Amino acid sequence: MPISSVILSCRPEAVDAVRTMVDARERSEVREQRNNDLVVVTDTVTLEGDRAEMEAISVLPGVVSYCIVFSNVEDVELTDLPPKTEGQQ
Repeated sequence: MPISSVILSCRPEAVDAVRTMVDARERSEVREQRNNDLVVVTDTVTLEGDRAEMEAISVLPGVVSYCIVFSNVEDVELTDLPPKTEGQQ
């Protein structure tokens, strides 16, 4: 199961609302808040689910930017990997 850590940078007036929206999600949890930044951990079943969860939280109202700081996919099965596109090795 992929586990990732993301820093969400929020508008000052929106940080509390963003925190509430993230914590309401089943696969994301705010672990720390520093000023207008939220440290969020995602825990999903598949790589595609991980990507979808990060996309969903990155576009919440009030989020200015996001940065993936950690991603652990060591227990993901090869069947979870997306197909290679032309030019990939």
